[in-house]
Amino acid sequence: MNETGTAVESAEAFARRVLPVYTAALAGDSFWAAEIAAKVRQVGLLWARSGGDLDVLLDTVNQMAGELMDSALRDHRGLQRRCSVLRRFGDACGRVAVELLWGFRQANQDASASTGLSRSSRDLALALLAGETRQLRSADDRIALGYAVVAVRTKGAPANAVESAFQWCGSPGTLTLLRNGRGYVLIPVHTEQEAARVCERVAVALQPHGVWTAVTWVRSAQVPDGRQTVSDVLALVTTLRLPPGVYRRQDVLLEYAAMRSPGTARAFRRLIEPVMTSDALRETLEALIAEDGNRSRAAERLVIHRSTIDYRLDRIEQLTGQSPGTLPGMRTLTSAYALWSLSEEEPVRDFDFAELGRA
Repeated sequence: MNETGTAVESAEAFARRVLPVYTAALAGDSFWAAEIAAKVRQVGLLWARSGGDLDVLLDTVNQMAGELMDSALRDHRGLQRRCSVLRRFGDACGRVAVELLWGFRQANQDASASTGLSRSSRDLALALLAGETRQLRSADDRIALGYAVVAVRTKGAPANAVESAFQWCGSPGTLTLLRNGRGYVLIPVHTEQEAARVCERVAVALQPHGVWTAVTWVRSAQVPDGRQTVSDVLALVTTLRLPPGVYRRQDVLLEYAAMRSPGTARAFRRLIEPVMTSDALRETLEALIAEDGNRSRAAERLVIHRSTIDYRLDRIEQLTGQSPGTLPGMRTLTSAYALWSLSEEEPVRDFDFAELGRA
């Protein structure tokens, strides 16, 4: 396949085969099952066998899916609904990208072996994250007993700089699956603390760009479970608008536990429901969260008088029993807001790495 108009048309034709996944996700429908994963993987395999370039396919899928997302966001103007749409879109992106990549790798397994350590290391990272290490017997001797699984999101950092920083700061055998400064890193260390120190050094190396990382440690066979954990942690960190830094499950333990506890999630929904069902109170809480609890800046953001926001915040306290003027109250309200948004749809199980592609 060459770089002609025909190749682009072919990429679009292949991309259309996976677009129903995004359409269903954005519509709030069930969009993922084992048979759908197999179909998406088959698209990657057939594209590779046709001689296609993986970057071309991923870029085409991302572009076409992005157009669907833009349309969905225009239909949902509220922050809560937009957050929900973005979560589901990210979930779909992550799942589709993994299956396309894995299908492509399957079709090019022999060729991959001849491209050297860089390509095989990338294949190994993908296999570990997908739970398919049994198909990489030739690389089994390079699989560590355990890994720190790191989900990465950056703002403004050059793509090659992010990968180089992890390779430089990480221990030998560090595996990366990154593109455009986001994705996953597997670090063969013994504890989360060691991995956290690596991530801190990476953040220093990438200054002044923002770096958000979520870290957990698992045995190599549980890497897919670790991937789900750090994906969820980073999703919560993003929803809570936490600053750049290194995060672990315990940093968002209440929200993380509630994501997996229907009873707790229902309790939070009941707590925040009177606020979320009132446009004025919901917008006020959103502004207060965005301004880190500062009433004056929140009032300016909403273009309302200080006395108006004071009245609304007093009303929020009356309805929820939580005072926005105290740190515990504000944290509880922020967590409840995040959990309302996150639990409104099915739980997110994948980190958004829509831009993930071949290095």
